[in-house]
Amino acid sequence: MIVNQFSFVFGSLFLVALVALLGLRGGVSPRGLLALGVTVLAVLGVWLLVRTGSSTYAQVAQVEAILAGGQPTLVEFYSNY
Repeated sequence: MIVNQFSFVFGSLFLVALVALLGLRGGVSPRGLLALGVTVLAVLGVWLLVRTGSSTYAQVAQVEAILAGGQPTLVEFYSNY
């Protein structure tokens, strides 16, 4: 269950560690540091793109009114963990 809840975190740490090991195995070099930096920025960029924003509706009554409005409605339940 812990792996499921934190799969993005674990996967990101694994990817960064793998790039660090492969990129810096011969010693610290500009190329290895660049690869590591690009990987970290890519992971952060993906996280920023896939995270959810705040809810459109602040009150339960607003959600109930939309659901009872007669229009097909998609309700998405999401948790960051």
